[in-house]
Amino acid sequence: MSEQANAKLIGFFVIGAVALLLFTVVLLSSARLFSERQKFVLHFSGSVNGLTVGSPVKFRGVRVGTVTDIVVAINPQDETIDVPVFIQLDSHRVSFANEKHEDVDLFIEQLIDRGLRAQLQMESLVTGQLYIEFDFKPATPVELVADNSGIPQIPTIPSGADALGNAFEALRNAMNGVEDFLTSAQVKEVLASVTQAMQSSNNMVIKFNEQVIPVSSQLTSTLTEFTEAMNAIKVLADYLERHPESLIMGKRRN
Repeated sequence: MSEQANAKLIGFFVIGAVALLLFTVVLLSSARLFSERQKFVLHFSGSVNGLTVGSPVKFRGVRVGTVTDIVVAINPQDETIDVPVFIQLDSHRVSFANEKHEDVDLFIEQLIDRGLRAQLQMESLVTGQLYIEFDFKPATPVELVADNSGIPQIPTIPSGADALGNAFEALRNAMNGVEDFLTSAQVKEVLASVTQAMQSSNNMVIKFNEQVIPVSSQLTSTLTEFTEAMNAIKVLADYLERHPESLIMGKRRN
C-alpha cells in the first residue's frame, strides 16, 4: 500500500516537474520573441570610439535601451566603411500615453516620419565614453543604409564632433582650392602681366623725369634773364622820369 502511495507521489512529482519545465520554456521563448521585436540597428559613418557593448541608449536623457553589438561593414565596391550598431529597447521604460501599439516596428516607423533620429553623444569627458541619444529632429533627412540584417533600422545624424570635423574638412578643401587657384598657370600669367605693366610704367616715369628736368632748368634760366632785363628797364624808366632832359643832353657826368 505504501509502495503504491510512493509511486503516485513520484508520478505527481514528475508530472509537476515536467509542467514547470514546459512553462519555463514557453515563458523564456515568449520573452525572447518579444525582445526580438525590440531590436533595432543604427548605421554610423563616422568614428564610434568610446561606444561599447552595454553602452546606454537614451531618449532625452532617460535610459530606454542598451547597445548589444557593434560591427564594421566594408563595401568593396565603393570602398566605404559603415558601422552598424545593434540596440535593444527596454519596453518597460517606454510608455505610449494612453495608446496601445502592439506593432512596435510600425510605431517606430511613425516616429521616424515625425523626426525620430539617433545621435552619438558624450557620456563622460574624462573617460571619453559615448552613448546613443534619441530625439526628434524633423528638419534632418532620413538616411537609411541598405543591409541584410532583417532588423528594423532607425536613421542617424552626425554627432557634434562629426559636424565640426566636416566643417574643418570643408574649410581645408576650400583653402586647398584657393591655393590651387593662386598657383595656377593663369594666375601666374596675370601676375607676370601686372609686373610687366608696372615695370613699363616705372620706365615711363624715369623717361619723363629725364626729359622734363632739363627743360625745367632751361626755363628757369630764361625766366631769370627775363627778370633781370625787366629790372634794368625799370631802372632806366625811373631815371628818365627824374631826368627827362637826358634824352637830349645825355646822361650827366658826376
